[in-house]
Amino acid sequence: VVDLGHLGQGFIPASEVDTRRSPSLDALVGEVVRVQVLEVDPEKKRVVLSRRSVLLEERRQMRQEVLRTLREGQIRRGVVRRLTDFGAFVDLGGGVEGLLHVRELAWTHVSHPQEVLKPGDEIEVMILKVERERNRISLGRRQLLPDPWKEVPKLYHEGDLVEGEVTRVVPSGAFVRLPNGVEGFARANELAERGTKPEEAVQPGQKLRFRILHVDAEARRVALSLRQAQQEASREEYGAYLEERERPISTVGDLYGEQLRSLKAQLLEGGEKTPQERSRKKEEPSP
Repeated sequence: VVDLGHLGQGFIPASEVDTRRSPSLDALVGEVVRVQVLEVDPEKKRVVLSRRSVLLEERRQMRQEVLRTLREGQIRRGVVRRLTDFGAFVDLGGGVEGLLHVRELAWTHVSHPQEVLKPGDEIEVMILKVERERNRISLGRRQLLPDPWKEVPKLYHEGDLVEGEVTRVVPSGAFVRLPNGVEGFARANELAERGTKPEEAVQPGQKLRFRILHVDAEARRVALSLRQAQQEASREEYGAYLEERERPISTVGDLYGEQLRSLKAQLLEGGEKTPQERSRKKEEPSP
């Protein structure tokens, strides 16, 4: 029931109190609210009101104002409202939501938005596209983050051996996360011998050494080879084996000869007989 002053009283049905169904209306007791008249019945002295319609109109006006000020390239703060497999919906104010697609979350691969965001997070985003006729707003987040691909030419070169973690395996090969976060790709024929499927050669989560075949930072591509890195490792192991074989074998004399000679000299200087001399003495016949 709402006091309308000299006009008497009006009634707001529960469904017209708010834009959402509220479990309790006690919080509104004593509050001054704006309402819209839905029905007037003088005979029954009944006035039916709606607060919900006023709130919806205020929201519509606020939404239009926010949409009017949006421009591509702007940086806005927003609140993550919900996550989906393909991205996150971000509230930009006034009930205006934009879509932050999963591929725009970071420079590196993100399988699901929950890897980097959660509902309620307040984040900065860039307005990428505004389609007012279709009521669509596209957002970006990675544009505000340091681009790791700018460091690629300094960090990686053709022929280098580098450790990476397999992130995804596809029929054509495997994606590999390199130490600075960018992803390289190893084709199926660079994972194993011909005839071996990529999923048989590697698994997501494995950390392996790869040889860099090609670097194209502008195209954001790094070509890798697991097979060549393994061949290099085999050559190194074989070389170490050959080196070990060619190393001369040390004898007891090589290891302790100098110590034995020193001990013998000390015994002779002290007038003591060596074990060999004592043995010969025992063998000599008595006179």
